[in-house]
Amino acid sequence: MLKTAICDDDIEWINEIEKNVRAFEKDIDISIYSCAKTLMNNLMEGEKFDVIFLDIEFPDGRLGVDVGNFIRNNLRDMDTQIIYVSAVRDNIMSLFDSRPLNLLPKPIDGEKLSRVLKTAHELTDRNERYFHYKAGGSVYRIKYNEIRYFESMSRKIKIAGNGRDYEFYGNITDIEEKLDGSNFVKIQRSYIINLNYVKEYHSSYVIMENETRISVSRSYKERVREAVFKNFNDN
Repeated sequence: MLKTAICDDDIEWINEIEKNVRAFEKDIDISIYSCAKTLMNNLMEGEKFDVIFLDIEFPDGRLGVDVGNFIRNNLRDMDTQIIYVSAVRDNIMSLFDSRPLNLLPKPIDGEKLSRVLKTAHELTDRNERYFHYKAGGSVYRIKYNEIRYFESMSRKIKIAGNGRDYEFYGNITDIEEKLDGSNFVKIQRSYIINLNYVKEYHSSYVIMENETRISVSRSYKERVREAVFKNFNDN
């Protein structure tokens, strides 16, 4: 299921886009934004989408291309599929700097939108898997390969990301079950690490690539050693 955002200042066009999107996938997860700044703020806070429909012009003078460039250049997000929608045909060349998936003219052609979403599905499926979590009433996601480790802190879980950390309420056992079969291993009661970020392995601790030292519990030593060396050999 594609996690989708629609950002347009005109509620009629929002409803039109949403109707066509739901015709393609009934149970699709859609977030509505009438303000580009609100969308940008949410993206800065960690919200992520598979697809974003962006109007080209907003009443406050902000342009859809500004949001697109913000996603690509500031957030360094090359995976979200950007689809511009507009009744304006002028000055569209600047849109390509943000590498959009497509440009849909208004009024919306339902058949073309379905073809574009099908392509978005195919591209998203090729991307790496995501870990999803809930925080503050919203659902967030982070790529597995951007997670260094999970740390249990009482009732909270900290995700040590590649550049920033995230927190949410949960328990480490549920995380371990969700990660079953992936490139993660539990090394003690409070830590699950991403094997790809292990810089050094020692019998009683590991050193991650960011120089974080994490101890390995005695009961986990054999399993951790096997997992680490298998990962070293595979890579």
